[in-house]
Amino acid sequence: MAPPVELPIEGVDAKIIDTTSLTREQWLELRSPYVGASEVAAILEESPWGSPWSVWAKKSGLIPVKNLTDDVVMTGKYAERAITPWFEDLTGLHVRGEQTLCISNTVPFAAATLDAFVFENSLDLVPVAGGEWKTAAPGASWAEIPVYYQCQGQWQMLVTGLDVVYFAVLSGWRIKPEIIRLERDQNDIDFLVERVGQWWDRHVIGGEPPPVTGHQATIEAMGDVWPEHVEGLEVDITAHQDIWDSYQEAKEQVRQAEKKQKEAQALLLDLVKDAEAAVVTVQNPDQSYETRRVFTAKAQTRVTTDMKRLEKERPFIAKRIRDEYTTETKYRVLRPCSTKKERTPQ
Repeated sequence: MAPPVELPIEGVDAKIIDTTSLTREQWLELRSPYVGASEVAAILEESPWGSPWSVWAKKSGLIPVKNLTDDVVMTGKYAERAITPWFEDLTGLHVRGEQTLCISNTVPFAAATLDAFVFENSLDLVPVAGGEWKTAAPGASWAEIPVYYQCQGQWQMLVTGLDVVYFAVLSGWRIKPEIIRLERDQNDIDFLVERVGQWWDRHVIGGEPPPVTGHQATIEAMGDVWPEHVEGLEVDITAHQDIWDSYQEAKEQVRQAEKKQKEAQALLLDLVKDAEAAVVTVQNPDQSYETRRVFTAKAQTRVTTDMKRLEKERPFIAKRIRDEYTTETKYRVLRPCSTKKERTPQ
C-alpha cells in the first residue's frame, strides 16, 4: 500500500489523511488501531449495528475484513456523493476533504473518518465544521439527531477540535436533504473519552473479552470468529445448565407469542375482509368524536426464485446469481439433542 497522503487543511488538531484512493480494506487497516467515531455508540451499547463484543472482535483481529457490497451499503455510498453539492447549494458553505481519516493528536486511541470538512468559502484552508452525510428510510425524519449519531459527531469534534458537525440527511421521500447542526458539548466528550478509554484499556489493551450481550451484532460476530464447528468436539456446560434452560424457555415463549399473533392476525383479516383499512372511533378531550385509522391491510405480492429448479434447469444462470448477486453469512445454529440418539458415551 502506498503511503497515505496528508491533506492541506489547517486549524485541525489531528493528523489528516486522504482515504479517497484507498480500498475499504486499506482504510480499515489504517483505522484498526483506533476507536473510530462510528464505533463509539456500539461500545456504549447505543448502536443498532454494533456491540461492545463485535467491536472488540474486530479490534483484536478475530474477524477478517468484509467487502460490503450489498444494496443498502451501495445505495448509501452513492447517495452520499449526491449530498455534497446539494449541501453547498442549500447552505452557501463549501465542502472539501471528503472521506478524510483524522487521527487525534491528544487521545491516543481516537480517530474519525469525516464525510467532509466544511468551509466558509472555497479558498479557506481552515474548516468551520465537519460534515456527516446520512441516508434514511423513505419518509423518515429526525426530530433530533439519534443518540448513536450524536456519539459519532461528538467524537469527530474530539478528534478534530472542531466545534460543529453538520448532518445532512437524505430520505427516500424527501425532496431535499434535511440539515441539522450539532454543536460541541464538552461534557459529552469528556464522558465518551472516559467510558471508551476504560473499555479500550480493559478489553483491547488488556485482552479481556467484553461481556456477551444478546445484540444481533454480537451473534453475527461470533459466527465470523467461529464460522465452523470442530467435528466431535464437545464442551461441558453443566455449570451453565441454567443458560440453556433459559434459552429453551425463551424459545417456547416466542413460539406461543407468534401463535397468538397469527390468531389475532386471522381474526383481524376476517373483520376487514376486502377493506383497505380498519378504523376506530375515539372521544377527544373536548368530548367530540373522531374516526382514526389503526391499521391497513393492503395487498402485497412476494416474488421468490426457485433456486433448486433453476440449478437443475439453468445451472449456468443459477451459478451466476449465486456468484454475483448473493452474499454468504456464516452462523451457528443451536438445536436440542435427543437424549436417546445423541447421548455422550461414558
